[in-house]
Amino acid sequence: MISPRDMSLRACALGFDARSYTALQLFFRGKCGDKAVLVGEDDADVSIVDMDSFNGAKILAEQRERHPGRPFILLSLNPPAEIPSGVIYIKKPVQIQSMLTALEQTAARLRAKAAPKAPAEKIRRDAESPAKPPVDAAPKPGASPVPARPAAPAIGFAAREDRDTSHAALSLDERGFGDYIGSLKDIDPSNPMEVTAAQYDPKRYFQGYLQSACKTALTKNCALRLNTGWKPVTIFPQSREIWVDADDQQLRSFCLVPVHSIAELGFSESDSGIMTISSASAVKFKEDGRDQSKLHRMDALIWKVALWTSAGRVPDDIDLNRPVYLRNWPNFTRLLVFPHALRIAALLSEQPRSLLNIAETLNIRQQYVFAFFSAARALGLADQAVRQSESLIAPLPVESKKDAGLFKKILQRLLRR
Repeated sequence: MISPRDMSLRACALGFDARSYTALQLFFRGKCGDKAVLVGEDDADVSIVDMDSFNGAKILAEQRERHPGRPFILLSLNPPAEIPSGVIYIKKPVQIQSMLTALEQTAARLRAKAAPKAPAEKIRRDAESPAKPPVDAAPKPGASPVPARPAAPAIGFAAREDRDTSHAALSLDERGFGDYIGSLKDIDPSNPMEVTAAQYDPKRYFQGYLQSACKTALTKNCALRLNTGWKPVTIFPQSREIWVDADDQQLRSFCLVPVHSIAELGFSESDSGIMTISSASAVKFKEDGRDQSKLHRMDALIWKVALWTSAGRVPDDIDLNRPVYLRNWPNFTRLLVFPHALRIAALLSEQPRSLLNIAETLNIRQQYVFAFFSAARALGLADQAVRQSESLIAPLPVESKKDAGLFKKILQRLLRR
C-alpha cells in the first residue's frame, strides 16, 4: 500500500506488448506528470489491463482472484458489458484527463482504505458527549500565531496541478530518445573523418539481416525464422508481425553489435556469427503457447531497430549534400515518435532536400534528421534522389502564405514549432 510520502501511484501494466508498455511509461512520466509509475505485479497498488490484448479477459480474471482488494483500470476500445465494483474503465485512445481522473479516484480509494478506523465504542461515547475545546486552544499573550497547516495533498499529486505537462513531455522525449540512440554532436561536412563517423552500413548489423529476412518472407508469403544464434526471431508475413524472444533493452544491445563481432562477444553460439533463415510453422508457433506480448508489428520493429542501429547516423551510401525524398508519410500511430519527426516529415513532403539542409532549415541537431532518414529508409519510405531534376532547383525557404490551403497551413505550423 502506498504511503502519504510517496509521489506516485505504483501500477503494473498487464497485457501490453513492449512498445505499448514503453508508451504507457512515457505517458505517465510526461503527460501525467509522474502521477503513476510502472512496477512489478507484486509491488503494485493498482493493475492496468489492456482488455484488447490476446488474453485480456483471462488476465483480469486471474488478477482479481489473486488480488481481490486491488483497484483495476481497464483500457479498451469498447466498454465491457459489466463493470465490477473497484474497476474503472477508460476508452481507447486514452485521453489525458480520463487517465488523471482514474488515478485520482484510485488514490482516493487507497487513502480511504488505509485510514485507521476508530472503535465503535469510542464513536458512541463521542457522539453522546458534547465536544470540549482544548485547554490550550487560545493563544498565549505575546505568542506568535501558528500558521495553519495546509491540507495534505492527494497521494501522488502534490503541487502538480499547474504543471506544464506538454513541455515536460517534450523534454522527456528528447531525454528518452537520447537514451535510445545516444548523443552525437553535429558534424562538419567538410571534414571527411567526421562524415565517415556519421555513417554506418546496415548490412553489417542485425538490421540488415532483419530487413532481408522480412523481404524474403513477404515475397514467399510464408513464415520464416531468422536464426541469429542468440534469440529466436520469427516472421509472419500474412499478419505482418515479428516475434522476438527478448525485451527492448536486450534487443537494443544486440542491434549495436556488428555481426562479425557477435560470436566474439558471446551473443552467438556459432563461431562465425552469420545469421541464416529457415522455414517456420505458424500453426506450431501458436500450439507452443509462445508469449504473445513479444509479438511486434513488422514496420514498428524495423523502425525501432533502425533507430537503435543508426544511433543518429546515416547509411554509408547516402551523400549528405544531395537531396533525399520522402516517398510516403510514415504511419506515426504505429511508430516510435521522437522529437522533430513530424517537422522533418512535413518539410520533406514538400520537396527533396539534403539532410544537412533539413537540419539547418528546422534549426535542429543533425542527429534527429539522420535518425529519421535511416528509419524511414529501412521501411522503404525514403531514399536518395537520383533524378537530375530533383537536385536542379534549390530548396525554397519555409515561408507563410495567406492564401495557403488547410493542409499547407498545417505543414507550416509544424515547421515553425
